[in-house]
Amino acid sequence: MSRNSERFDVNKYLRENFGVSKKALRNVAWLEGKGIIRITSSEYLREAKKLNGTSGVVLFRKGRVWNPTSNLIFVLSHRCKRKYELGREELISLLKEGEIDKPLPTRGYVILTFQNLPLILGFHKHGKIKCFMPKEFREQVLEILEGD
Repeated sequence: MSRNSERFDVNKYLRENFGVSKKALRNVAWLEGKGIIRITSSEYLREAKKLNGTSGVVLFRKGRVWNPTSNLIFVLSHRCKRKYELGREELISLLKEGEIDKPLPTRGYVILTFQNLPLILGFHKHGKIKCFMPKEFREQVLEILEGD
């Protein structure tokens, strides 16, 4: 099923693109709103539905296709297998330029880590990783790194 079809299968997308197991997703529920998909605990699904779109964490936004948000890093990174560890110089270059040259085996989203901590949602295509961290945050992280 493609990401721009009417019925987007979040579980299948997370399994295929990030290696998140079925077991890791068994106790979550998805709340679809206008142009967003939120994750919540299946235990609280009934209460979450009553809150009319204000409960849960937004993990996907609809543009031309459904795309993961940076929240994915903080909610599911411990379950994701599709990660790339950045060295200090790579991270600084990525933060300054917004992308780095890095051939990886597959195209698509990747969670970028630094010192084994999830930090950035990136997208790999044509031998480059593009940074999906807003510029203002990139500048803040860069300031911290360069101050060390």
